[in-house]
Amino acid sequence: MLRLGLPVIGVSDLPRVVEFWTAALNLVADDEWASDGWRTLAGEPYPRIHLDLFVDTAAEQSRSRTS
Repeated sequence: MLRLGLPVIGVSDLPRVVEFWTAALNLVADDEWASDGWRTLAGEPYPRIHLDLFVDTAAEQSRSRTS
């Protein structure tokens, strides 16, 4: 089975973030890979979520297409 992981970068209050996203997307915290700086949330979120990627300029976007 293929699963998509969505990393969240720059979290300063991990327990608060876990509490928010588990409630918002009806997920559960999975202890398998848990550490002080990492938690995995599992489940079937609905509506499906997607990843938006942003750059500051069109030039940056153009460079990322050729990389």
